[in-house]
Amino acid sequence: MSQSLFLIGQLITLLLTAGLLGSLYTALRIGMSRLKQPPAQRKKAGRLVILSLSIWLLISIGMASSARYGTAEPVLTMLSLFLLPSVFFLLLLGFRFFRQVLLITPPQWIVKAQGIRIVLSLLLWMGYAGRYVPPQLTFLWFNYDIVVGISALMGSYVFFARGQFRRPETLLWNTFGLFSLLYLVAIALVSLPQSPYQLFATTPDGAFLTHPLFVPLMSFIFPFCMAMHVYSIWQALRRPSRRTFRLNK
Repeated sequence: MSQSLFLIGQLITLLLTAGLLGSLYTALRIGMSRLKQPPAQRKKAGRLVILSLSIWLLISIGMASSARYGTAEPVLTMLSLFLLPSVFFLLLLGFRFFRQVLLITPPQWIVKAQGIRIVLSLLLWMGYAGRYVPPQLTFLWFNYDIVVGISALMGSYVFFARGQFRRPETLLWNTFGLFSLLYLVAIALVSLPQSPYQLFATTPDGAFLTHPLFVPLMSFIFPFCMAMHVYSIWQALRRPSRRTFRLNK
């Protein structure tokens, strides 16, 4: 295993996590500002979100460590790390205030956010080159997520060109992206070692996912991507189809 590429991969994951936290903080404050919320309340809400997610990341590292050292079943532990934040992101749609924030969020922002999948695909490919990521998690084998990332950058313009919201195209693209992500998560889970559910006995295996600085992939970054697809679908169902409207900038 290449130690230098392993360290670079950890650094990239850490930067991605920090970047997404910062983006959520900024998006929440902008949304609350457009809803005419007081500055003090916007600041408090932003800090609460960052604090809650930071605590979750620390908890997830502890849970992954139990799987890493054989005191818990790896697949079930890592599946829980993916599902818990995913369910949380979905439950947010049940709150009227969050739906209001989502409605005034420019839809192209949410689609463009999936461009992070390009970085994730290159990160996993680099890990394969460094001999700590199994081939089935890269675009050399079963990982098609780089297609989602590239198409997200194009779709963020095409889907909303000339003030239109192309609902069928948006729904179809998000469905494909969601399937691609869940497929990748499933492949990652059955690549974990020391588990009766392991289907890919490759060398290397998926043990890197339980390393502290790679845990955010499963416990935050993948759930974030899943949530962006769901939120984009929700927006598409709420927006007018193929009718000109003013996009928020």
